[in-house]
Amino acid sequence: MAMVVRGDTRLGRGDQAGAKKAFEEAIALAPKAVALHLAVAGLEEQAEAYDAAIGRYRQVLELQPANIIALNNLAYALAVRSNQPAEALPLARKAATLAPRSGSILDTLGWIEHLLGNHEVAADLLRDAVKLLPTDAEVRLHAAVVSAAAGRNEEAMKQLEEALKLDPGLEAREEVKRLRKPY
Repeated sequence: MAMVVRGDTRLGRGDQAGAKKAFEEAIALAPKAVALHLAVAGLEEQAEAYDAAIGRYRQVLELQPANIIALNNLAYALAVRSNQPAEALPLARKAATLAPRSGSILDTLGWIEHLLGNHEVAADLLRDAVKLLPTDAEVRLHAAVVSAAAGRNEEAMKQLEEALKLDPGLEAREEVKRLRKPY
């Protein structure tokens, strides 16, 4: 489809608005094209249009109820962007059931469990996520925050140091500042 090529070209040039428009034109011709819906949802998230992205992920799940990407991304968006972790939890659990060896999915599930106050469960999930994605600074930072919340301070500091080695820019984040405060 010409609109898909146009969208990809515009993405390559950094024209996210143009890419989104081209992908939406392609969706009008192929409304069941899940990959296009996911591409638009990703662009909406980048533009901080979280409600639109949430709606788009819901559309994908209507087309493909077991779409792991949509399940995971919708769960994260609901929990973090819309402050609805209880609604997000079953979606994240379903994604983890479908992809139990995905570090990013375990990270999402662990973070949602943390937001719900289930720190021990979250810490175990994030430990597994770190094993699967040892060079992902964000996963390591999540593991540090959750380990601290679970009272595992030594593990929290270890994960924090690893996260900062991987991405020194994390030092400016509020989570890092809170972790560095004495207990």
